[in-house]
Amino acid sequence: MENSLKKIKVPTLIIHGNKDTIFPIHSGRKINNLIKNSKFVVFEGSDHIIVLNDFAKLSTEINKFVNELK
Repeated sequence: MENSLKKIKVPTLIIHGNKDTIFPIHSGRKINNLIKNSKFVVFEGSDHIIVLNDFAKLSTEINKFVNELK
């Protein structure tokens, strides 16, 4: 998996909840370090299901990331 992540060259947004019990936050940080052009955002108090539990916050962060690419 690490070799695959190192091959990613496009801007990548990584969002991780600090209360994620499925994948610890250090997993997200490791992915961030392996993908050269990535941005790592931590959602305080969020768990693994960010897309359901923090949809508005997630949408805002994705829009901000995409607009920064322009």
